[in-house]
Amino acid sequence: MQSQERFLKNGGSLGTEHSNEKWKIVIDTNVFYHILKGKKSVFSLLDEIVDGPYELCVTDAVKKELINLRESNIGKKKLGARLGLRLLEKFSIVSTPCTSADESIVWFAKSYPKTIVVTGDKALRKTLKTHGLRVASLSKDGRIVFN
Repeated sequence: MQSQERFLKNGGSLGTEHSNEKWKIVIDTNVFYHILKGKKSVFSLLDEIVDGPYELCVTDAVKKELINLRESNIGKKKLGARLGLRLLEKFSIVSTPCTSADESIVWFAKSYPKTIVVTGDKALRKTLKTHGLRVASLSKDGRIVFN
């Protein structure tokens, strides 16, 4: 099987892959709060930068965290959680053996090489980078930036 190079539309490389599988884009809980603020949707931002097919995913622990935030918070966190839960129709929910949202994301990204994690969590980004995993975040001006 020939290896296939996937590129970001802005010219950066996502690396050489040996499979025609879709990329799995895993979204962390905090990204749903950014969606509330954004003038552009995260979905259109991903379409602009990822060249090739992808599948949006959240882990079961992230879904559970959204449910808990919807039930126990007020203000932006509650609104972000409600929006996130409504948007989950567009996502695949992936099961992991982890109960923590961050641990579930790291586990999934380590288990599936064609994964990009989008998060605003600095500690999670650092952990992902330590493991050599692909991670992106939302910048203050609303762009997705690969770290």
